[in-house]
Amino acid sequence: MHMIKKLSSMAVDETFGALEYARMAVEKKMDYPDIAETMYRLSGEELSHAMMLHDLATAHLEKMKKESSTDAIAAQILYDFIYEMQIDKTNEAKNYQAMYKGNM
Repeated sequence: MHMIKKLSSMAVDETFGALEYARMAVEKKMDYPDIAETMYRLSGEELSHAMMLHDLATAHLEKMKKESSTDAIAAQILYDFIYEMQIDKTNEAKNYQAMYKGNM
């Protein structure tokens, strides 16, 4: 279960980073367009990292289930809880990215 917690927490950290970069891209777009563009690109990369970590956590959880691990149920509950937070922050980051690109 430790691995699920670690991977999921890392995915959330990446998602929060994406959100921070996307916000900054929107805030600095007019005054610092070069910096804003870099922040926008970094935001996308962070979301990509978050998805890679999420995929690792999902694969590890499935492995635990197949092995009938006694921790699998608790790991699933923890995973679901953390993943909900990741979904919310991912959507928020994507909204800022859309604002930056003028699609909102």
